[in-house]
Amino acid sequence: MIPETENPWKTFAHKVGAKYQLSEEGTSLVTGSYKNYPFILKMIFIQAAPKVNLFLTHFKILLRKKNSLKFKIYREGILQKLTKLFGTQDIIFNDRSFDKKYIIEGNQEEKVIKIISPDIRATIMELGEILMICDGETFIYEQNGKVIDADRLLMILEMLIHIAEKMED
Repeated sequence: MIPETENPWKTFAHKVGAKYQLSEEGTSLVTGSYKNYPFILKMIFIQAAPKVNLFLTHFKILLRKKNSLKFKIYREGILQKLTKLFGTQDIIFNDRSFDKKYIIEGNQEEKVIKIISPDIRATIMELGEILMICDGETFIYEQNGKVIDADRLLMILEMLIHIAEKMED
């Protein structure tokens, strides 16, 4: 028999001083504030077909100050490669491995390049297939599947807070 292990989302909540609970849908939910940034971490359940269920790990951080910077970072796929050929705006970092795998769209290219520094790009590359959206008020991160490692959840939150702090400088 496999020994029961502690829920990594509960462990994560404890590490950052947040509250763990089950959502109305019965999925994990963590709410709190980290380095003075309110955040929500939740599972999003999507029924794609009658017997096909998908889960997303979803972070939402509220920025302390509204700003005009908007950007989106996501993994490049076949569809994105085609739209790129027809002129989709893609911010280039002159980081060959990163630029090859990710599309970054934004309304202030120079600021986005400054914020998404080499250490942040390395973390994004380590995380793999992700989606990050900043609308000037909130910062959203999504990843396919349920992240089941408390340290990885903390790494994601630390990266998001680091980006938020740089945005508000």
